[in-house]
Amino acid sequence: MSEAEANFNLEANLALAHEMLAACQYVRAQEYFESVLAQAGNGQISLSKYLDCLFGLATACCESGDFNRAEKASKLALSTVQKQMGPKHHMTGSHLNNLALVRLRQGRFKEAEQLLLEAIEIIEKFFESDHPELLKPLENLGHTYQEQQQTPKAVQSLERAISIRELHFGATDPGIKFWKNVCKEMQAAARKNQQKTKPKEKSEGVQLTLFG
Repeated sequence: MSEAEANFNLEANLALAHEMLAACQYVRAQEYFESVLAQAGNGQISLSKYLDCLFGLATACCESGDFNRAEKASKLALSTVQKQMGPKHHMTGSHLNNLALVRLRQGRFKEAEQLLLEAIEIIEKFFESDHPELLKPLENLGHTYQEQQQTPKAVQSLERAISIRELHFGATDPGIKFWKNVCKEMQAAARKNQQKTKPKEKSEGVQLTLFG
């Protein structure tokens, strides 16, 4: 096979991988992404496509429940970026976010939180505090806090993300409505929980804590 044919085959497999991923055919997507990575070992792929392939593979594996493979792909992408661009490059922050997503899907919320905080810190050193590059880690951090039932922190992170969306994409951006609803639901649930656990005075002056 000539170099041109090999490159064409790689591009075709990469396109098919993304097509399968979009169609929620995760096992087939994983097979195509792995085929591309096998070719990438021969130096037949650019760095950006290599990283895109690893992220796609991690996503497909997460959706199919293969978290170990997803973790390996995410870690490989992160180590590649750290080696090529440095540990404090904003792309390192982006791939810390991607690894955090795997941790989040695994239910390892505290680890995901730490990765996202590190990602945000790195990205903030490259861009303004309201840069769109911060959207994904801020929203993921909000979701991570939500899973840990830390409503104030979750709302704070999501409200910051909402303000960034409004600034860059306008008030009609669909993500704004979605995350505002998430915040409202969390706050309503937190108020309801507080009411359930609020001490109730009995006539004889004895206080009981009610758990609904």
